[in-house]
Amino acid sequence: RPTKQAEGATGIAGDATAAQNVTELIPYAYYSEVYVSAENIVQGAASIEAQLPELLGTSFLDAQHYGMITGDATMVGIFANAALTSDVNCAAAGAPTWTDLIKFAGTLRKKAFNPTIVISPTFIANLLLSTEASFEGLKMELMTKGSIRGVPVFEDPLAPETTVAGDVVAVGMDLKNYCFAVAREMQIEPIRTPGTAGVYFQAVSFMNGKPIIAANGYQLKAV
Repeated sequence: RPTKQAEGATGIAGDATAAQNVTELIPYAYYSEVYVSAENIVQGAASIEAQLPELLGTSFLDAQHYGMITGDATMVGIFANAALTSDVNCAAAGAPTWTDLIKFAGTLRKKAFNPTIVISPTFIANLLLSTEASFEGLKMELMTKGSIRGVPVFEDPLAPETTVAGDVVAVGMDLKNYCFAVAREMQIEPIRTPGTAGVYFQAVSFMNGKPIIAANGYQLKAV
């Protein structure tokens, strides 16, 4: 945040906060293998080989989705504690309430230009089933526009639902702040082994993922 300077001032300090840096991602091998019998290949009603790119591609996309939300040994999940370094605490113990999400939506405006709230469908169901009449307008916005105070809400089935103190119950950030590194397209190779009539189709993809700037994402935490 710039500040006023006196006329003719010298030795003014530079902006260290906006200093550029590098986020490094090293793609690692992810592997999937499908065995298809000789009978299925030769006599099957459908061409299994023709369907494998879509089937295995969907599997690898699921691995990326899981890595982004939950995290694995390589990818950093946005719901992992401290994966994003800006925190907002719920007002009371238990599942997040309308009060928490109203405040959270407003807080996201501080840093994220196009923020999205990622949250479990269970918590959204709790909000919509709430009997508090004062939030009927917000319920209508959520049901018809899929947003809270203008901030889009994405219900993710992989988002956690636990509410122990310190658990992350919602994440808010510009989704462009999460980066995937993919070294090359998925490769599928048929492998025949001695003593087996069928074929092992082995798929390999090299990928990784993490938030680009951890401070540009918020985690709503249970208390």
